[in-house]
Amino acid sequence: MAVKSVRKKTPKKSKKADKTSPLLNGIIAGLTLVILLFIYSLLQKQQPVPKETDLAYSALETIPTAILLDQEKKKDEVNLRVEILNGCGVNGLASKTKHALNRMGVDVLSTGNAPNHNYRRTLIYVHGDNIDKALKFAKMTGITTDPVIDGYKTSIPCDLTIILGSDYTELSIF
Repeated sequence: MAVKSVRKKTPKKSKKADKTSPLLNGIIAGLTLVILLFIYSLLQKQQPVPKETDLAYSALETIPTAILLDQEKKKDEVNLRVEILNGCGVNGLASKTKHALNRMGVDVLSTGNAPNHNYRRTLIYVHGDNIDKALKFAKMTGITTDPVIDGYKTSIPCDLTIILGSDYTELSIF
């Protein structure tokens, strides 16, 4: 008996399968790239990078305790609570002034914008009977205008409201 060798026929690849194969490979490669970019972005968010190195902008946790204690001691000595308003339109001026005054021991309760940005001179508005504090503040900062008594009403319980004018560069705190 003779044994016939059986040869299996391999099916020929169709032209359709050849055309879709590179397309599918491209889609898979693209999705893999998207997934890798997503994972990379998640890892970057896990590692915060400090953006500001200036002590005035640092979080309280990063400020040495000795500096904080010194500022608190100065606040007790100066005993002055103020509100700072930007009256000349320079971006960030009230915030910058707040940080400078905090280092001097002045307790700045709030910052913001004045009713308008047309103030040529820096003004001190005194609330209550705090004229002595206003004169002391004027001397500390180099403000040359006379304090205005109760000329500016505010809902913030502070001793003084300072409206920074265009002459802010002449103040001794800058």
